[in-house]
Amino acid sequence: GKALLRCTLAASDAINNLGVVLKNVAFETNGGEETKCNVELVPFGKGHSTQSNLLYSPESNAFCRNLNAGTKVNVAYAVRATVASDNVHPATEESIINARLGAVSVSWSPVPLQLPDPTYFIPKDEYGENYGPLRLQQVMPVKQRGPTCYIEVTPFEATFKTIPPMPKVGSPFEVRYEISNKTNLHQRLRVLMNDSDAIVSSNSMLVSGVINGEIVLGPLEKKILSYSLLVTKVGKITIPAFDVSSVRYNTWVIHHRSSMDKVFVSP
Repeated sequence: GKALLRCTLAASDAINNLGVVLKNVAFETNGGEETKCNVELVPFGKGHSTQSNLLYSPESNAFCRNLNAGTKVNVAYAVRATVASDNVHPATEESIINARLGAVSVSWSPVPLQLPDPTYFIPKDEYGENYGPLRLQQVMPVKQRGPTCYIEVTPFEATFKTIPPMPKVGSPFEVRYEISNKTNLHQRLRVLMNDSDAIVSSNSMLVSGVINGEIVLGPLEKKILSYSLLVTKVGKITIPAFDVSSVRYNTWVIHHRSSMDKVFVSP
């Protein structure tokens, strides 16, 4: 699953005029420290890239670049946690991993203090007229580990496909959802088709085999939910989609998504 996190950055000694220049904030995965769980950064908001794991990098003239007294910077990001395959035991009743959600690395540099005028002794070196914190270019980043969470192994697995993969206009084709129970428990699922009447009437199609109600999956059992469609127009169309939820866990197994319920019908 995906988790949204937020961290607040502030200079604890800024009240004593010991400010900090914020260079960048980056996300770090658990790596070898937490082998039970894989945590990765996922896109959060428009234009956000996860390739470099960079969360925030202020411009040189940004007012929030200097963390002075009373200045705070909030950084929000999203991560996805998955249990490593070596720790998955689908036949057990419960598979819960206790792990941290990565870490945040803050690159910074101290703000040097200016000597008052007049000065009686100024050493002729790279630090010039500064005292207190040294004007260092490279400082060890500050790392803060993420919160500890309980991560549960996904009890279900669902796939979607059409048969044939490229349907043709005027020819019936099958829409198939395959649901797998990855536990050793009997699972009861609720099945509901999304706005099938409205979608069918607006897309010139015929539907048969629609399922609504409840189904039961035995331990480690797979079951296929399917219906047949006949479409009378060419192009990308919206098809009826299933919403499937778990009675035991009160969560979605299959949820209505625009990317999942569109197919292209060829001539």
